[in-house]
Amino acid sequence: MLVGLGLGAASACEVTQGYDAPTASGDSDDWAMHVQPYVARRCATLDCHGDPGRPLRIYSTEGLRDGEDRAAPLTASELDENVLAALGVSPFGDAATHALILVPLAPSSGGWHHVGGDIWASRDDPGYQCLSRWLAGADSAASCATAAANVPRGLP
Repeated sequence: MLVGLGLGAASACEVTQGYDAPTASGDSDDWAMHVQPYVARRCATLDCHGDPGRPLRIYSTEGLRDGEDRAAPLTASELDENVLAALGVSPFGDAATHALILVPLAPSSGGWHHVGGDIWASRDDPGYQCLSRWLAGADSAASCATAAANVPRGLP
């Protein structure tokens, strides 16, 4: 499994074209344990980011799969692809300005437009805290558990 993406992966590459190296440092093990349960329930349905044609594509047991066995747990490859997709939506951004947290955040709270509507009303939302803490390399366990437990049923 990929470990220490972000700074570790970026330091092995020379960044050109005047871009700063990415400072988001989301860890793949933390993603698998804490972030994946939240994004699988909140974002990875087949009508949202479980669609391979979307800018942020997320594999989940309830949505898009790389293989045929829908009942099997996600593979290490699928989890790694989720981490790469999450970091890749804003490859040169830092944790505070990363598209992964600004697109779903309501514009009234400093976020950007999200085709699926405002997901988080404020930066205090547990989902925002889950992903922003993960991007910053901070402990995301509690915020991700709270976010996963509070995913509204019957999402649009």
